[in-house]
Order: sequence, then C-alpha cells, then structure tokens
Amino acid sequence: MKYTNTVKLQKTGSHKKNKGITLIESMVAVVIVAIGFLSVYQLTSYAINSIDASIDRNKLNFLSEMMAEDMIADPDNAKMYAYSQTCGYTNPTGGQNLYDKRQDKWNQRFKNMLDNCKTNDEKKTMIGENTDRFTARINIKNKDGKQRKYLGVVIKK
Repeated sequence: MKYTNTVKLQKTGSHKKNKGITLIESMVAVVIVAIGFLSVYQLTSYAINSIDASIDRNKLNFLSEMMAEDMIADPDNAKMYAYSQTCGYTNPTGGQNLYDKRQDKWNQRFKNMLDNCKTNDEKKTMIGENTDRFTARINIKNKDGKQRKYLGVVIKK
C-alpha cells in the first residue's frame, strides 16, 4: 500500500485568522503605556515643585507679616527696628529692650523656617520717619535671591 500526501492549497486572499499578537504590536503597546507613565510622572513632579514653592511663599508671607506686626505694636520705638541679616544667623543679643527681643525672635524664626540659606539671601527692614508717622519697608530674599517678598508698612506715631 502506498501512501500519498495530498495538500490542499487555499485560494489567494483567504488567510487563516491569527490568534494572538505579534512582537511589533506588543512593542508598540509597551511604548504607548511608557509614554503615559512618563507623563503622569512629570505631572506629579511638577505638582510637588509647585507645592514646595507655595509653602516657601507662605513662610515668607508669615515672616514679613510677623515683622510688620511687631513694629506696629511698638510705635514708640519704630526707629529701633532697623534690621539687616544675611545668611549667617547671629546669636541672640539677649537685649532687655522689646525691639532687641523681637529681633532675636526674628533671627530664630528665620533660622528655623528658612532652611538652606544661600549667599544672596537677606532679610532687611528700612525705616523712614515723617512728622506724624514712620514708614517701614521689609525686604526678604530667599532661595539665593530668586524668591522675594516686599512689604511696606505705615506706623502712626
């Protein structure tokens, strides 16, 4: 008995349906998913940086308003609140006057709240005097001078 192999040829255009995906299709899917993950990572990184900058701005607002409130609360000694401080924080003066104690408090708060002091960081008050009032200008520079807060205050005599 003789066996013969017979092969049926299919007509052109009728292909067997492939089950599964090819390597190229799977690579395209991986690239698309990776792009999605990278965009989510970038978004969270931007959000974290924005939150950090917002926290720093809030600290500067708090510190400058604290300084202004201290000066307004002591109008008789407003001239004595001239203050200038760069990165190197000084030790408390231990002065007995109210303005010395408040400036020591400012030094301590700056040291505690504004970390990583850079060379262009400075905290300064400038006091001007008129016949019926004092004018105070508070300048705070942070993050190597890139973040700035200016606040003007009028103190009635």
